[in-house]
Amino acid sequence: MDTPSTLKEELAAIDIRVAELKENIKLGEALARLHEEPDFMHVILNAYLEKEADRLFGVLTTPSYLKRDVMENIMDKLTTIRNVKQFFVTVIQNANMAQEQIDEEEDLRKEITARDTQGDTDG
Repeated sequence: MDTPSTLKEELAAIDIRVAELKENIKLGEALARLHEEPDFMHVILNAYLEKEADRLFGVLTTPSYLKRDVMENIMDKLTTIRNVKQFFVTVIQNANMAQEQIDEEEDLRKEITARDTQGDTDG
């Protein structure tokens, strides 16, 4: 049988995990709202993540002599664009998985509570 302090710690840990998961959902919802905003779509999604990436890639692939530091700077910019895109994907994936994880945490909470209740009736 678990001690009351252990049960409280387990339940507190579940509360912390659920709160973190809810933050993931809120972040995903916020990003989804941003993706619906015309200015965000125009400036970030179209102008920066697409057109600027195409422009930078074009500069790299155009037959011309670029100094090493200029090429490195362009590569850094392309890497940043890739990282922003990956961040957006990760936020959405985390938000999508969070509700399932919350459900699992709530099931665990029920098991712990039932175990505690069972322990009270056994004693």
